[in-house]
Amino acid sequence: MSAQPPLPSPRLSFKGWLFSVWLAKNKGFVKTVLAPCSAILTGGALEPGMLRPALVTAGLGLLTIAFKCAWDAFDYFISEQSSDPGAGA
Repeated sequence: MSAQPPLPSPRLSFKGWLFSVWLAKNKGFVKTVLAPCSAILTGGALEPGMLRPALVTAGLGLLTIAFKCAWDAFDYFISEQSSDPGAGA
């Protein structure tokens, strides 16, 4: 049997969208957001008065990542994806 290339994802479809692929393509962004958040969270854990602002900062970092994922998924949904895995990244 020969392997057939993946079919393109039509417009207005999530066919082929995977969180694991999104995470692999956006690992640099995730690390860039989480690195300062984890440093602030560690500093907040050392100083009891700073724990609440540190938790807020960590939450905002996670919210930033969630919104980027949501907007990228929306863009995938409204765009037609070609069968080329590198296209539309």
